[in-house]
Amino acid sequence: MLTDFQWDVWGALDEGASLGTSAPTSAGKSFLLQAFIRRLWAAPPRPRVVYIVPTRALINQVSGELVAALRSDGADEVGVVTVPLTADQPVPNDALFVMTQERLQLILTNHPEAAFDLVIVDEAQAVGDGGRGVILTAVLEELTRRNAAVQMFFASPNLSNPQIFGRLFGLKNYRHYKSRDVAVAQNLIHLDTSGADPRRIRVSLNMGGAKQPLGELIASDDLTGVKQATVHLANLFGQGGQSLVYAKGAADCQSLATGLMQLEAARAETSGSPEPSAERRQLSAFIRESVHPKFALAETVLSGVGFHYGAMPPLLRRTIEDAFRDGELKFLVSTSTLLHGLNLPARSLFLNRPRRGNKSPLESVDFWNLAGRAGRLGKEFEGDVYLIDYDDWPSQPLTGSRKVEIRSTLEEHVRERPEELIAYIGEPDRKPDRSGADEFENTFTKLYADHRAGHLDEALNRLEVPPRSEVRIQLSDALRAAEQLVRLDDSVVRASPTVSVYRQQRLYDYMLAKIAKEGPEYLMPVHPLSPGAYERLVAIFKRCHTHIFQWPAADRSHLRAAAFAHPWMRGAPLPQIIDAHFEYESRRNERYTTSNAILATLKAIEEDVRFTYVRLTGCYNTLLKRALVEKGHAELAERIVPIPMFLEVGACSQTMKSFIGMGLSRIFAHFGA
Repeated sequence: MLTDFQWDVWGALDEGASLGTSAPTSAGKSFLLQAFIRRLWAAPPRPRVVYIVPTRALINQVSGELVAALRSDGADEVGVVTVPLTADQPVPNDALFVMTQERLQLILTNHPEAAFDLVIVDEAQAVGDGGRGVILTAVLEELTRRNAAVQMFFASPNLSNPQIFGRLFGLKNYRHYKSRDVAVAQNLIHLDTSGADPRRIRVSLNMGGAKQPLGELIASDDLTGVKQATVHLANLFGQGGQSLVYAKGAADCQSLATGLMQLEAARAETSGSPEPSAERRQLSAFIRESVHPKFALAETVLSGVGFHYGAMPPLLRRTIEDAFRDGELKFLVSTSTLLHGLNLPARSLFLNRPRRGNKSPLESVDFWNLAGRAGRLGKEFEGDVYLIDYDDWPSQPLTGSRKVEIRSTLEEHVRERPEELIAYIGEPDRKPDRSGADEFENTFTKLYADHRAGHLDEALNRLEVPPRSEVRIQLSDALRAAEQLVRLDDSVVRASPTVSVYRQQRLYDYMLAKIAKEGPEYLMPVHPLSPGAYERLVAIFKRCHTHIFQWPAADRSHLRAAAFAHPWMRGAPLPQIIDAHFEYESRRNERYTTSNAILATLKAIEEDVRFTYVRLTGCYNTLLKRALVEKGHAELAERIVPIPMFLEVGACSQTMKSFIGMGLSRIFAHFGA
C-alpha cells in the first residue's frame, strides 16, 4: 500500500515528469525510488540511470540496496558504476551509476558524449552546500544540455520551496510535491537529569511542545557530564530494540561506544550470558585485520555496540551497517552521516546537545531530519526520539521551523553577493584562505567555463539576473578580463572545476618553464612501485601546495601527506600504515597513543588522500599533459602515471586493480594479490 504522497509521486514518475519532493525523512522516498527503478529494469530497453548521493559514505549503501533488490527480481547481472571512468574506458549502457557529484563530473569531462535518461538527486538541498553545491549545479545543468528530455527527481527533507529545481535547471515538465505525512510515528521523549539528585531521571512526553510528565526513575550511577548521561540513559532506555546514538565526531563516537560496551558487558555478565556470538566474533576479527588489532571498534562489537563515521574505510562502514540491519548490533553510535540519508532503521534515537561535528548546534531542519531515523518504513512503524537534558541544549530545535528554504550557492553568490564575486574575479593574485574553503573559487571557475562555452547567458537567465542589469554587465566584463589572463584550453579548465583558473594558469606557467629548463622528466610522476616514487610524490604535492594553495615555501605539510599517500597507493594494509604513523609520532610525543594514530590515519586517508589530493593531482596531471604537448613531448603526455586513480582506489599493481575492478574491496584485493 502506498500513502497519498507516494501515489502522487509514483504517478508523476510514471508519466515521465521531472519532480521535486519535500517530505520528512520517514516518508518512504527511498522505498518508492527503489521500486520505480526495479520496474524500469524489468524490461528492455533499460534507461541509463544515475543516482547522485551527497557523500561517498552513501555510495556503497545505495548501490548495494539497488543491486540486492534487482537480483531479487531475477536480474542475473546488474552492472553498477561507482567510480569515475577514464577517457579510455567506455561508458556502459546497461548499468546503474551511483556516485557523488564530483565523480559524476569527472565522467562527464572524460566522456563528452555521455548522457542519462533518469537522474535522481538525493538530499537535493545540497545545491546550497557551498563549493560542492556549485559543482552539483554545474553537473545538473550539463546533464540537461546533453539530453533535453532527461527526467530528474529531487529528493529533499522538509523544504518550503521544492519548485526551485524546475527554474534552476530549466525543466519544462516539472512538478513538485510536499508532504508532512509520515509513514512512521515518532514519539519525542524528554529525559531530564539536572537537579539535586545526580541519579534522578524525570521522564516526560512532548505533547504539542509541552512536557507531559510520565514518571521518575533512579539510575544505578551518577549521571554527571554529557558522556555519562548519554551512555547510561541510552543503555537504560534502549533495551527494547535497536538504538542509534548521535555523536558529534569520530573521537566522541569511540568514547560513547566504549562506555556503552562496558555497560552491556556488565549486563551480559549479570544475566549469565557473557560470551559474544560467533557473528560478533567474526566481525571483531575482520575489524582487527582490516584496520588495526587495537581499534576500539573490534572490542565494542563483541558486546553488540558499533560506531560509524565518515572517515572509516568504505567496506568497514558497510559491514557495520549490515551488522546493525541484521540485528547483530544493539547500539550504533554515529556522527552526522545520519543526516545524509543513511538508511539504518532503529527503534530509538538518543540525542544530547547535538552538534554538526564540533561546530554549531543542530538547526531545526537537521534535527527533524535526524528524528526521522527513529523508525523506518517496512522495519519499525513507530520510533522513540530521546532528548537528554533538552533544556540545557545550546539551541532549541523543537521550536524552530521544520522547513528550510533552499538557496542555491550559485544563486546566492550571483544575486546576493555580486560585488564580492566580481571583486574576487578581478584579483588574480588573491591567496586562498588556508583556514577554510575559498568560497567563490568554484563559482568563478564554473562561470568562467560557462562564459568560454557560450552558456553564460543561459546560466544567468536561470538565476533570474535581468538581461541588461548592471550585475550582468559587470560580471561579463570581469570574466572577459579574466579570459585575457588565462591561456588554458577549455577542456583543461573543465577537467579541474574546483581549482581557480588563475591558479591553474600559475601552475601551468611553472610547468612550461621547468620543461624548458630541466626537461620533461623533471615533472613526470613515477609509478608508486618504482624507485624514487616517494620523493617524486613529495615534489608534486609541494608544487600543488605552492602554486594552487599558494602556501609559503617553509610549509612542510606535503611531507606528512606523502607519508600517508605513498604506502596507500602501493596497496599497504591499513594496520601497517597506522603502525608506521604511530612509530613516527610517538618518537615526538611519548603520550601519543595507538588510538590517536588510528583516528589520525583514517582521517588522513579518507579526507586528505582520497579527496584533497585526488583533486590536486588530477589538476596537476591535466596541466602536465597539456604542457608536454605544447612543448613537443606528446609521446610522454600519453605515459603520465595515473596518480589520482591510485590515490582514489588505494592500489597501483595491476593485480590489485583487477581484483578491485571485479568488485572486491581493497582489503580483499590486497590479500588476493
